[in-house]
Amino acid sequence: MIWVRLFSYDPVTVFMGLFVTVYAVFLLILHRRINLRLWQLLCFIPLVMSGIHFAFFRIKCSSSYWTTHLFGGFYLASILMALWPLFAGRKRGWKVASSVVTTLVILCTLHTFVFPASSFSAVRNHSFDTWTDAFVKTTEDMEKYYSLQEHKSTDIAQLRDKVMPLVQKAEETEDSGLFYAAMLYYVYNFYDGHVNACDLDGDAYYRALLLLSGYDYGMSMVQLDDGRVIAVSVGDTWEGTPASAYQSGIRNGMEIVSWNGLPVDEALEQVEVVYQSLIWPVAENEKFLKPALLATKPLPADGSMGIGSTVDQLLWRAEDCSFDEMCAAFNSASKEEYDAAWSAILPFPEALCGFKDADGTVKEVRLSASDYAIDRFETVYLSLYNLMFDWAIPDNFGTCMLLEDTGMLHLWREHTNTLEDIYGYLSGDDLWVRRMFIEKIDALKEQGMTKLIIDARYNQGGFPAIDRALASLFTDETFAVETEADCIGGRYKELTKNYVEGDGRYKDIDVVLLVDSLCVSAGDYLVKVMGACPNVTVMGMTTSSCSCQAQGGLSFLSGVCNICYPVNWMFDQDGRRFIDTDESRTCTLPLDVKIPLTEDTVREMLYEFGSDYQLQYALNYLEPAAPKADFASMRELWPDTIEYMQKMLGEW
Repeated sequence: MIWVRLFSYDPVTVFMGLFVTVYAVFLLILHRRINLRLWQLLCFIPLVMSGIHFAFFRIKCSSSYWTTHLFGGFYLASILMALWPLFAGRKRGWKVASSVVTTLVILCTLHTFVFPASSFSAVRNHSFDTWTDAFVKTTEDMEKYYSLQEHKSTDIAQLRDKVMPLVQKAEETEDSGLFYAAMLYYVYNFYDGHVNACDLDGDAYYRALLLLSGYDYGMSMVQLDDGRVIAVSVGDTWEGTPASAYQSGIRNGMEIVSWNGLPVDEALEQVEVVYQSLIWPVAENEKFLKPALLATKPLPADGSMGIGSTVDQLLWRAEDCSFDEMCAAFNSASKEEYDAAWSAILPFPEALCGFKDADGTVKEVRLSASDYAIDRFETVYLSLYNLMFDWAIPDNFGTCMLLEDTGMLHLWREHTNTLEDIYGYLSGDDLWVRRMFIEKIDALKEQGMTKLIIDARYNQGGFPAIDRALASLFTDETFAVETEADCIGGRYKELTKNYVEGDGRYKDIDVVLLVDSLCVSAGDYLVKVMGACPNVTVMGMTTSSCSCQAQGGLSFLSGVCNICYPVNWMFDQDGRRFIDTDESRTCTLPLDVKIPLTEDTVREMLYEFGSDYQLQYALNYLEPAAPKADFASMRELWPDTIEYMQKMLGEW
């Protein structure tokens, strides 16, 4: 794996990392063989070169974290060598200084290579460029290094042309929020959970979310398993004033039959769920949130029906108000200033909604928006994913007893501490984590646990060795998982193969692995290895993300965001790419049991605060007669949040 990452290293970083070590040896050899004054001057050459590198190659307009870790090794080594002249004329001092500095220089050089080998190797810095140039160079990086282009049939050049109007408009108007929204749309089109646009500018991020979330018409929508689309969150928008949807007769639970003049199914086909870091490798998973975003879409500005393309939507919305006007409205110190700033933004565009009233009569109404949709959309989205309230206990890798015989293990990320994680990554095994899991599960067994739920919803990934260590405890069979290969230049060369080494001490425990579409990366790996254990049932309302190729590409843009992407090759035992979906966007990790989405389900998920429908479903799967668990006692239920949700969601 390290070799596969090394091929994509930035050549300037490689040169600087090797140069300081070779140069340190060179100085040691020359010491006392040339004029001392000349030798002292030579000690400053690496420092001068590092100064030039910092001036022209550092990551600008960004956190110092990446500059420090990627380049800090040879910067520090250069400083240490510049201190050598202080000890050159001292016999005893020179021996100590030469040994200490040489050791530290070698360690600094190792950091220059080991840190990116376990994180991001293909780092490219475009933070000195204009937005347009930075975007073009990033697409060129990905054309060279993105390792799933053929598997997903991704035409990066065509995608660049598709997004370019947004980038050019953002640069022309100096709208950093529109630029970030453009980057979110760019990465969305890869349908790869490991292609992300990570924000570096909080104001730009919020502006982008306002542009992407659309407008608030006083309602949201959910599609049930029976195909019906129903209204939810038909609540207030302004203090005490019924929103447009409510005034038009729409109530929670009513069926929505059309939007903006199209049958609702046709309108949903046009929706692309571009928001935050949400990516949808599995097409079926994207359908879960399409209705909620459709409810924010206005009539197209060109007078057509439907919702228009995402590019057109963003260009239209960017005209509603400037970045400065938006900030003025949201940062107003008084109600008078707020009203004045808001009046510069309104009116928002309207939408058409067709619905069945209480008598089953189909009506079409024109809805007016009075706000951006970000609050209502996020309330529904976070409620559907059970993210509105935090668990009070336990933390990652935490355990607790849900019932007398049923325990739970939370697995939200595959991280412990840096040294153990990197060792497990490089060695392929993690002995410390295995011991930790044994201690935790044995402690549950001592409390009477005979059934176990592993909650891996919204698992954000990490190091797969942790998953292999866990899976080994639930099977006595040893089996190969993925093959890491070198496919540079189109040739396939197998490098390593990872295995789950069967231990089997818990093979008789009935296990439910609870997942959702926010479970990604090593979370997908967890589904793969745990799903291979005979006593494990994979369950969820949606499948996991199906994105597992290791990240390694990182392109820094002009202070607004950076783009991450995979540069490695991992293969399944049948020769296909490991886990990741191809251009069909078909799930590669199907559920054993799908949790149904019914009207009663929606009512509980959105309106019974503190409940956890999916977790309760898993409990009842393991024990049909299981009582309803008191999840509220394990959640942080903030009074202000509950009051806000009650207002936003309305009454069912």
